[in-house]
Amino acid sequence: MILQILLFLEAINEYTKHQGLFRDHFLAGKPFLTGEKLSIGDLLVAVSFEQVSAVDKNLVESDLKLKDYLDRCKALMPEFDEIHKDIRFMPQQLRQMGIL
Repeated sequence: MILQILLFLEAINEYTKHQGLFRDHFLAGKPFLTGEKLSIGDLLVAVSFEQVSAVDKNLVESDLKLKDYLDRCKALMPEFDEIHKDIRFMPQQLRQMGIL
């Protein structure tokens, strides 16, 4: 159990580093990855962060610049929330199954 906790904490630490790199380097003050318009890259990033949010919503929402970026992406993809409703329910299902 202790090893699992240590691995989880290491993963969180690595995620936080990459989150900062994405925000500070790839966005670098732009509204979207390629500038002013939403791209397929933004969709892929938004989906990735959505999966992270399913594990711990605070990992994404605690970074206000990242949260604003995701809100901009979602505003231009009205079906995004509907598509991801099952992913958001997954942690609860995994807990019920005893996996989490």
